[in-house]
Amino acid sequence: NLKKSQRKIFRIQIGYGTIAACLFSRQIGLQRNGKILRNQDQFDMQEIPNAPNSPDRSYLTFSQEAETEYIEKKSRFIGFAAPAETEADALLHLRRLREAHPAAKHHVYAYTIREGGVLLQRYSDDGEPQGTGGIPVLDVIKKQALMNCILVVVRYFGGILLGAAGLVRAYGKSAAMAAEAAGIVR
Repeated sequence: NLKKSQRKIFRIQIGYGTIAACLFSRQIGLQRNGKILRNQDQFDMQEIPNAPNSPDRSYLTFSQEAETEYIEKKSRFIGFAAPAETEADALLHLRRLREAHPAAKHHVYAYTIREGGVLLQRYSDDGEPQGTGGIPVLDVIKKQALMNCILVVVRYFGGILLGAAGLVRAYGKSAAMAAEAAGIVR
């Protein structure tokens, strides 16, 4: 068994099936719909749920852009939600928010984009302790099964440390508020 730091798992959505590839130490393993295609070593394979990826299949996304504000112990959390058809659209939205809020300490984001048959999910803690910002924001997207959207939470530090659990709650709540304000459509 390899340590988590020694293995990287990449997930790729192709057609109506799924392929998961685990790459580590020059050893490659592929699995498609539960059947092993190539396996040079044993490794942990994670099942990946099918996501809609053909143009005729529908998906859930935000109906409009929205902005909300939440204050926790003097820190100001501003949540932004927006639909994004491509990864470039999502990154453009993020760049505009960074330009609009240059004094903010953190611009935590997460997005899920289905582009060219591939499902992309990205997030960033943007300087917050690992796992306290981006993952709670991505969880809001995952729990609502959203696609082709971006959630950004901008934090203005208020001088009081919230701790890891407080950050997780604050980022999650701010992202959920923004998602609710944006509305969800199929």
